[in-house]
Amino acid sequence: MTRQLSLPSGPARFWWRYTFQQPPPEWTSPTYDDSGWQLGNAAFGTPGTPNLPVGTLWNTSDIWIRRAVNYTGSALSAPALSVYHDEDTEVYLDGNLVAQLPLYLGVYGSTPISSFNPGIHTLALHCHQTVGGQGIDCGVLDFSP
Repeated sequence: MTRQLSLPSGPARFWWRYTFQQPPPEWTSPTYDDSGWQLGNAAFGTPGTPNLPVGTLWNTSDIWIRRAVNYTGSALSAPALSVYHDEDTEVYLDGNLVAQLPLYLGVYGSTPISSFNPGIHTLALHCHQTVGGQGIDCGVLDFSP
């Protein structure tokens, strides 16, 4: 059984802060002020990218996205990120690098994370694109039985 906590761009899309300009090194920190960034609906990418419901156009070489997730349930026993990435992506949770995803995955894939407890968490992703369709989206899942 999979419990979806913060869905990738499914029935209810999520708002993210995003920029196409390289931010300062502290951009992954939960305390970083991203209020000057644009606000967009996930997923980010170009129309026609396979298996990606684009909510906000992204057609530059790089994008940085951030959002806060206020999780009020119990600690997850099998937490994972559900990530669509085309192409190279780094994923940060609460300022810590939790995944480096090379190349592309033309579907949503799961990436286990060590823990996800109640509280406010910051998801921050950087995606770099070189050729072809492009897209980025991320959510949190629980794969516990």
